[in-house]
Amino acid sequence: MVQYGLLGTIGAVALLLVALRKFLKQSNDECKEPPIVRSTIPLIGHILGMIRYKVFYYQMLRDQTSAPIFSVPVIGKSIYVITSPQLVSTVQRMTKTLAFEPIVAMATQRVSGCSPQGNSIIQYNIDGSQGDRGYVITFFKTMHPALAPGPSLDAMNRIMIQNIAKSADALATSPVNRLNLCKWLRHELTIATTYSVYGPANPMADAKVEDAFWEFEGGLMMLLVNVLPSITARRASEARIAVGKAFQRYFEKGEHLNGSALVQARYNHSREYGLSMEDIGTFEAGGCLATLANTFPTAYWMLAYIYSHPDVLQECRNEVATITTTKPGEDGGRLHVIDMTTIKASCPVITATLQEVLRHTSVGSTVREVVEDTTLDVYALKKGNTLLTPANVLHTDSSLWGANTDTFDHRRFLRAPGKKMPSPTAFRAFGGGSTLCPGRHFATTEVLAIATVFIARFDMLPVGSWPPPDRGNAQFWTQILGPNLDFEVEIHERKELKGVKDKWAFQLSESKVVFAMAAEDLNEVGKE
Repeated sequence: MVQYGLLGTIGAVALLLVALRKFLKQSNDECKEPPIVRSTIPLIGHILGMIRYKVFYYQMLRDQTSAPIFSVPVIGKSIYVITSPQLVSTVQRMTKTLAFEPIVAMATQRVSGCSPQGNSIIQYNIDGSQGDRGYVITFFKTMHPALAPGPSLDAMNRIMIQNIAKSADALATSPVNRLNLCKWLRHELTIATTYSVYGPANPMADAKVEDAFWEFEGGLMMLLVNVLPSITARRASEARIAVGKAFQRYFEKGEHLNGSALVQARYNHSREYGLSMEDIGTFEAGGCLATLANTFPTAYWMLAYIYSHPDVLQECRNEVATITTTKPGEDGGRLHVIDMTTIKASCPVITATLQEVLRHTSVGSTVREVVEDTTLDVYALKKGNTLLTPANVLHTDSSLWGANTDTFDHRRFLRAPGKKMPSPTAFRAFGGGSTLCPGRHFATTEVLAIATVFIARFDMLPVGSWPPPDRGNAQFWTQILGPNLDFEVEIHERKELKGVKDKWAFQLSESKVVFAMAAEDLNEVGKE
């Protein structure tokens, strides 16, 4: 999909456009492919629409058809876009003919900039024709044990929560009450997350490496487009090399042995398939995207939506109060203790608020390649085309979410007797099936942790007004709408805590309790 992003200057002769349009219509009718949604400008109209409206273009096209899936013709190819939760469920079972692995292999090579030898390892057996062995085929299976609810995930969460608590303590005692919320969150969550993954020798603790990573992340679009990246994405390419070298040194020194089960699993998987240390380092730079790029904007929007709705803030505070234990502390003060494990089990308003925040800000697409001619329901999907399930197409469908779809309703996901809930597959913030985000449990715990700390300890007002999500920078690789990097807030410790020698302790009990953030989690809810 992304490779079409720079073709807006294409010109063509009018007669050729008319002929091609006629050909596309005949081909569609004969093959019974999903119905075509046409553009007013033949051939290049959809490309221009993608450039102008970015991830929201498919949402606009959805409103032109009632079909559960439609076709977008682009230069002799078709992009199939799913609008129906029922078809989503079917697609998720068709992993052989509608494959995710070719997309992963292509994106990994472009994002990481690995060596030709590394690329050969990535590309091996991505179609599964050589059996069940292959770097991409086994990658996500290798990660799952470290990220599933249990001891390994708890260990990461504890380190993350401890770092967030330290950041909150520093914020509470700071003489400066005016704060760039986005930049503060980005830095603090970068540190909290990477220490939990990489351990004491965390390469991202070096400010130069952290800055290089975010420079790399900012140029990701041009790296994915892959048109002379050394020129079009020069700064991002150089930053990627710097981050990759830092991780290469980390692994060569064996520092990962003191890191999490996750980083050890990723390293062992790469070594098993024969990747060089240089490629392992640059792959880890790409791996940081998965753990960092979407967490801080989600945390930002969680705080922004809560604090911009006083009634939501009060409800969330009431819930936090029920899980806070207060006892006498040192120096005549009080010690407030919150066990983060109880949030998912005992704070339904806060967790439902997170789901609604994600419904409003998730814009990522699940992407699959049609690797052979396939029948999906009554539709014929042709080999070589691309299948998309854009989250925002489903998340903004009033037939699924009701007439108030565009309204922020923090209670939308709360179940109640007689209340009709949308199909679980209509919520696509973390993908689904073989593309389900394995890090969703860690990410949601982190966002809930930062939200709980703020709700419990701080009052916050915007300098000006709370800005809406930035739709202008939502590129095709974007998963969460970007926040405003220049937005500032006035933040103070809550009035009832001022002057009191109070201290806060945030802990995490051992638990396998699952909070359902995807349809697949529903089978695990309540298990211990």
